[in-house]
Amino acid sequence: MGNLSASLKSHAVTLFEVGKLTDEQLKDFMEQLEKVNRFAEGEAQRFSEHAMTLLHTLKSLRNGRELDLIRGESLLSLDAQSRARVLLKSYSTIIAMAPLLVDACALPLSSLPLLGPPIPEACSPWCRLALYAAANSGLRSIFVPKGTRLPFWPRLLNGARRLLVTSLTQAEPQLLPAAAALAAVNELLTTTAVLVQEFLGGATLEDAVVHVPFPFAPEELQREDSLANHPAVAALRETIGLGSLAGYVVLMRKEKEEVLAALDDDEGQQSPYAAAAAIAFGSPKKKRSAGGGEGGEGKESLFLLPPNSSHSSFLLLDVVFGIPLFDEHLNAVICERIRTEGVLSVENRVNIQFANKTLVDLTQDLLNKHNFGVTTCAPHSEKVEVVPPVRPIGYCPDAGIWQ
Repeated sequence: MGNLSASLKSHAVTLFEVGKLTDEQLKDFMEQLEKVNRFAEGEAQRFSEHAMTLLHTLKSLRNGRELDLIRGESLLSLDAQSRARVLLKSYSTIIAMAPLLVDACALPLSSLPLLGPPIPEACSPWCRLALYAAANSGLRSIFVPKGTRLPFWPRLLNGARRLLVTSLTQAEPQLLPAAAALAAVNELLTTTAVLVQEFLGGATLEDAVVHVPFPFAPEELQREDSLANHPAVAALRETIGLGSLAGYVVLMRKEKEEVLAALDDDEGQQSPYAAAAAIAFGSPKKKRSAGGGEGGEGKESLFLLPPNSSHSSFLLLDVVFGIPLFDEHLNAVICERIRTEGVLSVENRVNIQFANKTLVDLTQDLLNKHNFGVTTCAPHSEKVEVVPPVRPIGYCPDAGIWQ
């Protein structure tokens, strides 16, 4: 925020040093956000777009209620019981921005309703694998412990052309050709656990994914061509109760074999490492909106199957809990549905708690069954950490969770 204006910088300093902006301070903060200029390119464009989306979010959530803006990491100076006591004394509901980094998951699981990841593992591969198993949909995946050295890819990933690589210490995944990825993954494994997944999408991750917002619109659930009725989304809607929460499901569109082969041919004309750089940092393209074709400028409130596709064309990639700032349209739809579906109503608070408990139970069950008794981090750790895997654990669409 400090890069956009001097007045916003003072609010950013307050948020960093004090840990929050109160409802009274938010009034001036929002006035300063209104004055931010729209930039057309580079980092300034991204910062200004996020500022505008944050402004819309604050307006939507603050309408008719008091609202504080909290920096989650600032709560880590308190022990878990003190954190819970402070939050319960001051707030009725906590709403997270999304995606939330593990370091910001400072909110203890308590009786306070939370629209966001209820435990750090909900931002980790543990939750992703648990959701794959619950939805019976997902990418071929393996979660590899820190310190492992892979001489070759496990049989689970045989035949994979490209791999999506996500570590516990990186905010963004890397998309790499399989031929170049082994050395990169082994380097990452010296410092962190790594999730490696077969990637079946197009040239870039941005082109391959669509975001399906929840809660869901009633009219959307009545249409067969709605992505909200994808079998994986429907399974999680019923199992967890996504309609009581806020966030988005990430689906990956599978490309046809001839398209994947053509991408291989293009990469074969470069060195493996040059190809990796070209894929991971591909040239910006217009975003594909679900049901809206190319462009993403449309304001469709329903997220439908793109032309010439079916539900079987998509696999579950991830589920993110909270309100996103990176996509203005997705943000606007989620904020509007929070209002129209009564997500912040007193009556829905118990549903939020129940849904969060179900998500925690799914993740903890996976840890209990497959992590050889290691289900918590070191008890005296002063920072938020994800439980590390003890041995490699994988997911295969045909076999489920395996080790």
